[in-house]
Amino acid sequence: MATGKKLIVAIVLLGVLVGFAALIFPLLGRPGHIHDYTETIQYSIKDDTAYYSQKCQHCDKYGPAKVLENSIVVTPENVQSVLDTNINGKTIVFGAYNFDNLLELRPSKSDSTTRIYAWTSDTTYDKTYAFALNELVKDDSFRYHYTRNIENVTFVGVEGTSINNTFFVRSGETFADDQSAFNGGLIYDAVRGMDYMQADQRGKHASHISLTNITFQNLNFAGSNGLIYVDSTYQDSQVSAFEIKNCTFETSTAQQHKAAIYLSCSQTGDIKDVVFENNTISGHYQGIVIDSFENAIIDNNKFINITDNAIGIYGEVDQDNYFTGLIIVKNNSLESGTGRAIEFNKGSDAEIVVSSNYIANFCNQNGEIMQFVDLVGETKYSLVDNFYKSMAIENLFDKIDDYVVIF
Repeated sequence: MATGKKLIVAIVLLGVLVGFAALIFPLLGRPGHIHDYTETIQYSIKDDTAYYSQKCQHCDKYGPAKVLENSIVVTPENVQSVLDTNINGKTIVFGAYNFDNLLELRPSKSDSTTRIYAWTSDTTYDKTYAFALNELVKDDSFRYHYTRNIENVTFVGVEGTSINNTFFVRSGETFADDQSAFNGGLIYDAVRGMDYMQADQRGKHASHISLTNITFQNLNFAGSNGLIYVDSTYQDSQVSAFEIKNCTFETSTAQQHKAAIYLSCSQTGDIKDVVFENNTISGHYQGIVIDSFENAIIDNNKFINITDNAIGIYGEVDQDNYFTGLIIVKNNSLESGTGRAIEFNKGSDAEIVVSSNYIANFCNQNGEIMQFVDLVGETKYSLVDNFYKSMAIENLFDKIDDYVVIF
């Protein structure tokens, strides 16, 4: 009897072990670990529904696809109309198409957060009364100020997504010839639904656009016009918590004086807390350019065949605006460029940390790899474990400022 009981117990234990194995083995990617799906997210679309899955932090396996809640799938046909609506709190998923037209975040009659105010001057407006849409005059003798607040939005792509034109955000007075490089000089007022047809016409509206907690992720920008361009040079037009991650910007023909990623504002701190991480920028005139901001992280990006500076950190040269706060440039690879790899120009009370960057065949005609210019106040900087080819920059030269220019 004792032997029979032992046999029953053994069978029960074996069944438990088999059940446990059936449960646990699918989680095993290779001997020695259980899948932990917490890493890079990839996106997919099926039957107009967006899905996401996450990569295991221990191996290359992705977990099961899950429905991406609060998402909107866009195509070349509907993308601008979607961007013109209230997209706050949404994930905008670009389908596997070529997006060839200019994409713009702008005030619009279709967006419930857009507000309309009387024009007081080129830079100010009467905030005491907001016009309703039916009160607007569709006549170019009337001029208005528009505001729009865009927050908690993520823009993502799937395999096969290609954005071949500029993703454009512009605050300020709009003149018909301001965007000639983008759309042939034609300005469209998306609030009144009217065009400015003459290139020399005065701007008939001004936009004030604020961006908060905005992310671009897993997007492919292709060609010389495949850029992200954010011009926030107007009052009440702040940008904060702005991130670009895991995106590519590749072209074989650089567009003169254009950066793959460009952020600009009119006052120090109107742009703050920006992150550029795990992006690849190849063939462009400049890589990342930001000015007059507070706090930035530029981490683990690749810059290849850049004509001018790969990373440009600036203040407004002609105005009393500086970059400030904590600026971290680390773990980037910068290869084959004919400008400076990294430039800091016009900072105030900033802490600059440049660490663990790899630079190869990247300098201007004077042999300058980096430049630190017009740093005032309590600004301080450190260069740690950066490498030019295979040698530490700090040990490569007898006088580092022969190659790192500091004023």
